[in-house]
Amino acid sequence: MKLLENTRITHQNFIYIYFYIISELQPESVLDVGLMLQRMGAVSRSAGNMKIPPKTVLAGLSFSEKNFPLYQTIYDHIYFYPHDTEQISVLNSYYELTIFLFISDFLSEDALITLFEKLQQHTSYCLTDASEAMKKMVSKQIYSVKEITIEQNSYFLFLFCPHDGCR
Repeated sequence: MKLLENTRITHQNFIYIYFYIISELQPESVLDVGLMLQRMGAVSRSAGNMKIPPKTVLAGLSFSEKNFPLYQTIYDHIYFYPHDTEQISVLNSYYELTIFLFISDFLSEDALITLFEKLQQHTSYCLTDASEAMKKMVSKQIYSVKEITIEQNSYFLFLFCPHDGCR
């Protein structure tokens, strides 16, 4: 497995879609798979004029045990893959939005699908740059999907029907 701390996100579309969806949905809680803010080199919950409100609970799922103290102040909680993915289920944590961007380069497709299956039970919405396999895998378990295209990049916002139904 490649380590995410060696990968810096500089692609403007990833940064834009990350903050745009949070701004549009205004979720009370977000699970950031892969610590996107860390990979962007962010030093706060903002980039340019875009920001995550302080009242939004922001948790991260890190693929590296290396954790910088700065990110403990940006994220309300940081889980570690793979051992904390079971803890997410045990704690019955729930996030209105899970952001699952730019992960396929770091996990095998099988590991990616397994993680996605676990996390979809703990979220209403999921933003992803999903592979075809992931889109097929969730096709029977989603209420709706919206494709968002920025330049030549496609992103998908899945709405799941967890708990007592859809919003």
